[in-house]
Amino acid sequence: MVKATFEISWKRPDDEEARERTLALFSDCKIREGKRHEPFHHACETRRHKTSKEAVDRLRDVLEKAKDDVATITVSVGR
Repeated sequence: MVKATFEISWKRPDDEEARERTLALFSDCKIREGKRHEPFHHACETRRHKTSKEAVDRLRDVLEKAKDDVATITVSVGR
């Protein structure tokens, strides 16, 4: 298993419903708020994926579902 960290930046940071919809897509992840110096609003960490390709595929799926709610989502994968 690899550690995947999805970093989310919101289009409308004050839109609570958009945040809830998107974070629900990461229900298996440990979610934390970004710190002031970090370039994202929330980070979601999981070890659910066996390969980095699986994590990238999930990123693609989530972006498709949350495209109107997020400015961007990135993923970084490590061991």
